[in-house]
Amino acid sequence: MDREDIHMIAGNSEWSAKGIEAALKDKVYPDARDWLKFIKWSFLALGITLTLSGIVFFFAYNWDYLHKFFKMSLIGAGLAFLVALTVTPRLNRHIRKAALTAASVMVGVLFAVYGQIYQTGANAFDFFLAWALFTAVWVAVSRFPVLWLSYFILLNTTWFLYVGQVAPGRMSGYGLVIAAAFNLCFLAAVHARPRFFDSYRSGPEWLAYCISVASPAIAVISFGNALADPGQWIRLSVASLLIAAFCIFLFNKGMQTRKLFYISLVCVVLLFTGMLLVEKLIEGRNALLIDILFVAGGLYGMVSYLLRLNKSWRNDA
Repeated sequence: MDREDIHMIAGNSEWSAKGIEAALKDKVYPDARDWLKFIKWSFLALGITLTLSGIVFFFAYNWDYLHKFFKMSLIGAGLAFLVALTVTPRLNRHIRKAALTAASVMVGVLFAVYGQIYQTGANAFDFFLAWALFTAVWVAVSRFPVLWLSYFILLNTTWFLYVGQVAPGRMSGYGLVIAAAFNLCFLAAVHARPRFFDSYRSGPEWLAYCISVASPAIAVISFGNALADPGQWIRLSVASLLIAAFCIFLFNKGMQTRKLFYISLVCVVLLFTGMLLVEKLIEGRNALLIDILFVAGGLYGMVSYLLRLNKSWRNDA
């Protein structure tokens, strides 16, 4: 039972105020045990982050004074220790998953140090591709949302480095479009396949929110990039279809869950897309003024629609 369920029951019954308050304290409001649990995991995450940062800065500061075998041995020992933690059954599963996330970061440090020592001549794309390939199995078996988010960033970085370093030219124009299509699939997977994540009836909201913001942003950027390049009607059409797919998916998600975040995100995506079209269609001295009027009118319509929608949801409840 969550806050919305309590409000719905209270509005359609003779539930006393004391009963409502007791239900909110029991089911919704965090108590001392919840705060202690939050502090515990926050300090765990902070400790792992600071430890990894210390390792990275240790190598950066003492790089010229360390022997190459010592560098590789130290990183390998740290990686082996973290992997050993992940397979220790007596440890809490959250600690094991956090150790696996730290181990995936250490894999990237290992490849970076190896490339610096032996000067393999590989570009940044090769480094990130190897990092993504060697940690893919960990992401699949961990079912840990933090690792999913980091892997989402890693895959996008790998793709954009491939477009910029390995396949420049014509491929670079379609790089954003392909990235937007990939992110649409990733977004659908996070929302539609809750069993990808451990101990969640659905995907964690913070992960869904992060990917829901980042993925349409790439689609809008690809639309603007295609709009600025004359003659790219195929790329412009594909980018438009991707924006429409994002908007339909997020709008349906928002209406099903009754969360204004997704509806607001659709409105923002449409506003930015319309602003790019206005700037392209009206080029001249009055373009800035018309653009300002368009944004002002769009914001007014967006806020009015969201207020009416929120009011209708409250009345239904």
